[in-house]
Amino acid sequence: MERQDATVVTVEEEAERMLAGRARGDSSPVTNHAKADMVVAMPDRPAIPEAIKRSVRQRCAYGCVICGLPVYEYDHMVDWSVTRRHVAEEITLLCPVHHSEKTRGLRTVDEIVAADADPANRRVGWTAPYGLSFKSTDPATLRIGSNWIRWHESFSAVVVDDVVLFGFRRDGTSLGLRLLLHNEFNEPELVIENSVVLLNSGAWDIQFEGQLLTVRRSLGDIVLRVRFEPPAQVTLERALLAYNGVLIDVRPGSTEFMVGNVKVRTVGSLAEAPIGIKAGYGPRHSSIPSMISAPKIDRYGGAVQIAPPGSDADDESDE
Repeated sequence: MERQDATVVTVEEEAERMLAGRARGDSSPVTNHAKADMVVAMPDRPAIPEAIKRSVRQRCAYGCVICGLPVYEYDHMVDWSVTRRHVAEEITLLCPVHHSEKTRGLRTVDEIVAADADPANRRVGWTAPYGLSFKSTDPATLRIGSNWIRWHESFSAVVVDDVVLFGFRRDGTSLGLRLLLHNEFNEPELVIENSVVLLNSGAWDIQFEGQLLTVRRSLGDIVLRVRFEPPAQVTLERALLAYNGVLIDVRPGSTEFMVGNVKVRTVGSLAEAPIGIKAGYGPRHSSIPSMISAPKIDRYGGAVQIAPPGSDADDESDE
């Protein structure tokens, strides 16, 4: 008896059929593993393109679609062994725990697809809390561009109007990080309080991979790039820290930064001080020594001349 050839179905058609069936509520199961006759010879698995990863992050609201944790991995809802392609709509975000559960067969693909259609962070407006770990008996360090601020007790790298925008609070060996990112209306886009990270899920793009957290307001418009370096260091590689009309502009690797419309040159120094930059008014920090102080800075585009302690104000230029 002559064997009849089976109908040929491409892996793209099969993946689309399975995902579309989940969207319609079909009861047919979606399997975690490819059928042998659906696997085709392909080169080594390529990296997911950055544009596709960004689209996935935006759709999934910057966290695991099940629990909302902002530490995540990219998961092909229908296994790569089936699709052999990277398509944004077929990829989701899962935290390491839920990704492992899916891989081990402890969570079904049906459940993952349903969570992808209604991400946890989209419902809440913020990511789930994630705790960073900073612990050391040694002095902690906060970097702003190429400038270092180090202190053995609680200290602040940036203070505006008595509000600490970037600092460490020490409790014994534990270091509680504070980092606040606002838009021009003082609305929070990122909050790190006592080392607990919360991200606004309505942001244009937030990327948290490895030690590096990056916030973008549009393509190429990076307003924050911060590197967490336990046990006792955090670096602002790029930042636009705004509060009450004061804007502090930090550029990668630069020994200069902007406070309002004024360029401050600090020759990439290391400061042993309880405050790095102090701008605006406030009785709580007025008597505390700082690396740079600007009590009368103008707001919302105004300018005032600022010079670091010991420098010549006439030497500060916009070259």
